[in-house]
Formats: sequence, C-alpha cells, structure tokens
Amino acid sequence: MTTKAAFVPVSRKRQTAVEMTVRRAIERGELERKPCEVCGSPDVEAHHEDYDKPLEVKWLCPKDHTARHLEIDPERLIRAGRKGGLVKSEAKATAVRANGRKGGRRPCRQQVIL
Repeated sequence: MTTKAAFVPVSRKRQTAVEMTVRRAIERGELERKPCEVCGSPDVEAHHEDYDKPLEVKWLCPKDHTARHLEIDPERLIRAGRKGGLVKSEAKATAVRANGRKGGRRPCRQQVIL
C-alpha cells in the first residue's frame, strides 16, 4: 500500500511544463514507460508525487491513477467535475441533464451548402 502524501496544489501551467519534461525525456530515451505499478497494465500514465522532481514518476494505468488521486485528495475530483463514474459535481450533472450531452458546450454549427 502506498503512503498518503500531503496534498500540495500545483498550477496547471506547472503541471503542463512537467508533462512536457516527461514527454521529452521519453523521446530522448532518458525515461522509459513501464507497466502499471499496481495492476501491470501496459496502458499507463505518469503520476507525480512531487512536481519538483519531474522525472521521478510512478507509472499507473488510468484507473489506478485516478484511485491514487482520490487517496491523496478526495475533493480534487469533485472540484474538477471528473467523469468516469467515480464522482461528478452536481453542477456538471445538471448541465448534462439540461443539455442532453456531456460538457456543457454548444454544438458546433456547420453550414450546409445545397
């Protein structure tokens, strides 16, 4: 079992920079994707316990990655309105019901030329 890390908010800009660092390290061969550390699935994402150490990652499948974030900060997924059946904000659920679709964006208007 993993230890519970203290939740430290990180800006989206910082997260994106770290994701790019990981992507470049994989492309250069400095970092190698490994199977999920929990279930062994080959479909993995890089999870960072500490964004100050961008190349120190845990390889987790999407399901186990979400579960890890729930362990660290259960309220995070509620704030994000995360899909996937785990939790969903009431505002997002209301928007889905009202619009009859996910997301809350207006449908793209396409011109029809006859």
